Amino acid sequence: MTEQKIESKHIDKIQELTNKQNEFVFKLGEISLNLIGFEEQIKLLQTQKQDVMTDFKFTQEQFAELNKEMTEQYGEGQIDIEKGVFISKS
Repeated sequence: MTEQKIESKHIDKIQELTNKQNEFVFKLGEISLNLIGFEEQIKLLQTQKQDVMTDFKFTQEQFAELNKEMTEQYGEGQIDIEKGVFISKS
């Protein structure tokens, strides 16, 4: 086996490319860590969304029950919440 001296331009190019590869590996690591963080945030937001949707549906059910109760008491019509009055359809 014989050794041969490598030209400095080739050594410089190898070092340059190696540095670029190292930068890319580092950046990919940063991106991967950021994605993990974002995935956790997404899971948290999805849980919060589900909680709010559950509360929203419950509120809709309460409105429906109240509407039924008030229709039985006052009949069909509209409510003027500012005046606190019921306006019948007939």
